[in-house]
Amino acid sequence: MRFATGHWIKLNEWDTLKHQAKGNSGSSLLINNYLISPNAKILQTQSSFTVAGSPNITTEYVKEQLLGISPEKKTLSQLYDCHNSQMKEQIGKGFREVTYIHYVVTYYKVKAFLKFEYKVDDFPLEGLSSKFVDDFHYNLKTTQKLSSNKAMKKIKQLRKVISMP
Repeated sequence: MRFATGHWIKLNEWDTLKHQAKGNSGSSLLINNYLISPNAKILQTQSSFTVAGSPNITTEYVKEQLLGISPEKKTLSQLYDCHNSQMKEQIGKGFREVTYIHYVVTYYKVKAFLKFEYKVDDFPLEGLSSKFVDDFHYNLKTTQKLSSNKAMKKIKQLRKVISMP
């Protein structure tokens, strides 16, 4: 990843081992002080990923954090729309229409769960957790009155959709 600070320094005034300007001149101190903030943000980003146990840190993500750019947040509805449109295109090419209909029904059951449990129309993907899936399963069996087998089929379909990249 390349990231320009906008500051320039002569090559012989740069310490490649310490990744900072050499000496105590005014320009060296200015550059070194300027580098503290991005370095701190990089360490903070790395630390948040380590604490969360997430292995998927990318240089692009770090750059977005440094620049204060927030990537577009994907939602569960967007994911279902993408999945179900792909399923619809594959009817007769490995998938039957009834399979597609089952996924559409599951999507509507997820939307009903979101309305009932969270009082929202959609849900951010980063908020999904095993607790969300467990709560949905409980909702299917109690509020939506599905049998254990049907509830498990809906959970299996939800897991398939949310495992999409």
